Amino acid sequence: MANALFVDALKGYEYYLSRRGKVNLDQINEYLLQNGRNPVAHRSYMHYQKLLQNGFRSYIPINKFDVFQALGKIQIAADRRRFYRELVELTAKFSRDGKKWVDVTIIDRSIVGFGILFMGKYATQTSVSGWVRLNGYYDIPVVIVWKKFEEGATKLGVRAMEFISKYRTQKEEELHRPAKLLRIRYETGDRLDWDNFYGTFSNIDELIKSTADLLYSLEDIYDIEIRLVRSVVKSIRFSSPGETSIKVDFGIADILRLVIEKIQFWGLQKRKLRAAVEAQELNNEAVALANSTLKIEMMRNAVKLGKEIKDTRLTEDIVSGLKEIIPSLMGAKKLDRESFAPESPELAILTERLLPAVLDLTAGDDTDYKVNVEEE
Repeated sequence: MANALFVDALKGYEYYLSRRGKVNLDQINEYLLQNGRNPVAHRSYMHYQKLLQNGFRSYIPINKFDVFQALGKIQIAADRRRFYRELVELTAKFSRDGKKWVDVTIIDRSIVGFGILFMGKYATQTSVSGWVRLNGYYDIPVVIVWKKFEEGATKLGVRAMEFISKYRTQKEEELHRPAKLLRIRYETGDRLDWDNFYGTFSNIDELIKSTADLLYSLEDIYDIEIRLVRSVVKSIRFSSPGETSIKVDFGIADILRLVIEKIQFWGLQKRKLRAAVEAQELNNEAVALANSTLKIEMMRNAVKLGKEIKDTRLTEDIVSGLKEIIPSLMGAKKLDRESFAPESPELAILTERLLPAVLDLTAGDDTDYKVNVEEE
């Protein structure tokens, strides 16, 4: 068996996700071989399962995933599944080393890659890096995914390391679509120090990205292309109370509003229960001892994020609410039965990314943070 390259593993994961994880290793390798790729090993297949379970819609190599996971923070790579290609004819240049450039024509493009046409034969291999030079963009680093020679010309399929839009040198035309404000206030202390600022914005970034991925994951089911308004920071205030307002797409805003309100209500109920336990402790030491385990469990759940959230009815309650509001965002009468099913991409994104990010901000108990969604 030939050794699988990065591109082989990436293509295998894209196929795995397109089948929503309902495909075995033999089927993945059959697909790869049919498309001129090397088969992947069982270790890669197990890695695919882990990526899906953690809500990733893009491929991350095993070693990088393990490092980030050990650090407790996994970097979300650009979403490479949305590779709808638009036929174009654009003059550009291509280079293998960033020094010698060759005139080429871009014949199709997606949000993460290009189809490139060279006249005559162009000697190169797949899975090697290069650069694309295109008017209106900084030089774009890419990886050659496939190569084909036909009708006297060489065609290459290349994929950028990040969204191509990130390399633009000019502002894109703004998408006209309703937006709302995500507002976060931190009311402790006389100023918002750097640690709180950095931590808050890291969580906000994951809130927005995971919610967008939740919507993107439904594209395959509804066979539509979603275009979301770019999130924009409207204001930041460091003095007490520290506050930031971010304009987000109305679809992201509506989902966040529901999730935030559910978690805030859950946190309120927990605080009431804790207060009742503490009141009992003041009056009865025996009751305090009997309830100590309950109190410790409540405190643990308030702080420890991730898996514990699955052991409550909160996730079920949130999914029920999402099934009511998402169909209107997708232009459908009802949510497809496959969505939010056990081991589905949507449920993984919700439980492994979105809920922990919201809980990191509110902690179920932290009254210093005020998070809400408002009309712009």
